[in-house]
Amino acid sequence: MHSPKVAYVSLSVQQKKYIDKFNEEILNGEIKLETVNCLCSNDEFSLLASVDRYTMLQQTVLCTRCGLMQSNPRMTEEQYKIFYTSDIYRNYYDSENFLKIYESLYTLSTGK
Repeated sequence: MHSPKVAYVSLSVQQKKYIDKFNEEILNGEIKLETVNCLCSNDEFSLLASVDRYTMLQQTVLCTRCGLMQSNPRMTEEQYKIFYTSDIYRNYYDSENFLKIYESLYTLSTGK
């Protein structure tokens, strides 16, 4: 297991700021989480990690019945919509110039 205070991947200063803000919003309840049963209906889990590889407060658990690994608790459906439709999530995973990076990767000449 990795340390909850040290990211498994290299992060820029800006990414760290976004992640700190995300974690703060989790802790103060601005980002809503829900605990759900496993797909097998079990509600007992073993904690594998308290943060993800970026140190975001996202628990990874293992179902004690079927062994399915999952995030739990997780953001509510509404929170996921906000997270992914706002493009905010790209700031966590990419640098701020992600559009330039991807535009350079996917140009008309790329397919030739």
